Amino acid sequence: MSLRAVSCLLLFFGLQPGCSLLKPKGQPQEEQRKSPSGGGGIELRDDDCKADLPALLPLYGMDPVDRDLLYEISRTRVVAVRLVVDACHVRIKPLDRCSLDAAYRPIVATSHHASAASDGRALFRQSPLGAPAFAARLDDEQAVLVRARESGRLSVPADASIRRGDFADGDCARATHVVRALHVGFMSVDVGPREALSNAASSFRQGGSIRIDATNLELDGKWDACDQSESRKAIAPGCDRPVAVELAALESFTDEAATSKMATQRMITIPGGVFFRGAKSGVADAPGRKLDVPTFQIDRFETTAGEYGACVRVGACTAAGSGAHCTGGVLGKEKHPINCINWLQANAYCQFAGKRLPSETEWEKAARGADGRTHPWGETWPPPRGSANLGDVRAHDLHPHWRFIEGYDDGHAGTSPVDAFDKAITPYGVSGTIGNVLEWTADFYDPKVYGATSGATRVLRGASFGDSEKEHAATYRRVAYRPAEWSMHFGVRCARTGDSTQPGSRAADELPPGESPTR
Repeated sequence: MSLRAVSCLLLFFGLQPGCSLLKPKGQPQEEQRKSPSGGGGIELRDDDCKADLPALLPLYGMDPVDRDLLYEISRTRVVAVRLVVDACHVRIKPLDRCSLDAAYRPIVATSHHASAASDGRALFRQSPLGAPAFAARLDDEQAVLVRARESGRLSVPADASIRRGDFADGDCARATHVVRALHVGFMSVDVGPREALSNAASSFRQGGSIRIDATNLELDGKWDACDQSESRKAIAPGCDRPVAVELAALESFTDEAATSKMATQRMITIPGGVFFRGAKSGVADAPGRKLDVPTFQIDRFETTAGEYGACVRVGACTAAGSGAHCTGGVLGKEKHPINCINWLQANAYCQFAGKRLPSETEWEKAARGADGRTHPWGETWPPPRGSANLGDVRAHDLHPHWRFIEGYDDGHAGTSPVDAFDKAITPYGVSGTIGNVLEWTADFYDPKVYGATSGATRVLRGASFGDSEKEHAATYRRVAYRPAEWSMHFGVRCARTGDSTQPGSRAADELPPGESPTR
């Protein structure tokens, strides 16, 4: 049966008896990929392709030669690839002469996925690698249905020692990412009537079946082999074709073994001496006073998603949360601050890096300098352009219910790279203390005291990309949440002392009665 003909499907992980989606033997690949009869294609605009690539990147539409090469290399070696993103054109190119002489560890985990897309934006989210080709085959009244049935994944062992220097020979100068996990199984792409395929995808996800007419565009793997994988609880030949990848940016690997404590980003030394802590007036839980703080060091930038990911890969940290604006494991966000983490995760990361969380007093001194400024850039409000990633008009466009700073545009609707703001430097040279994400500190919160030794909540400092009020962007602002709570607004930066002083504030400074912290 020609793939140009209409094939009948019974979508319950299988086909209606008498129907087939198998590729005809001997038929050229180009012939198999002709457009459906009458299809003129839909327009795929650059605006349709602005979504972040998912952490688990599906391989629908991947060049078949590249897919075969990825399959062959991954059977014996850890694979390095070149990821190219040019608007709507995304390609993963496996590099045969850039790999690591180490084997993936097979993990059996069966699952199934299905979705139907009928417009350019949905098509790119569904199939980033195949969106342009699939759009050219799609009529206005049609949809593209993708299905995958996974038998498991091939993963880099958690105890593997991976260094950036291991990828230095052959084609490695072209490499951008390492395949840290290759999900394998069976995959299929079909095009047909929009409503029918949408219903089919929904039924398929729920384990039901529905009969439809559709034209197959792509097929990889053997359906029956996946039945064997489920019954035998093993990755069976034929149900081991590449269907999705998890990538790790090469820049996120250090030059030392990832299993040792990392030598991370540059730290800034904050000299010992007197500074003004708290508000000059009117803030009950942050009254102003001068105090002496010993010398300490603090990270110049917020901890990035790439740095945190290295900790996750060796099992020293748990994975950050997922959702809108979460950066952990998201391609292209390696230089953005890690967010969606709780206090326990922030503390674990700093320990992994051979550091600790700063006390809130240390954090405030690093953020405002010795002259007691309200914001890192001074006293002006609204902030000068380029001062911080705050709640601007772009964030408001994404979340219309959010307040925003009138006339302020920082260029980012969500998080930004940690080094994106050259005016966000504090007097000591620390970057981004206000904006991007709030930062966990070591201290318990008590409205009457700094450096409390117990409590139900921990202190966060700074402001996030959603904050738009002047007082929320103040260096003295105190925010408190329970240690297990996380949000897209919560991140971390680490500190280190020059002596044996333990984390936390040194002495409890008594404060007058106050209200709860800003939430």
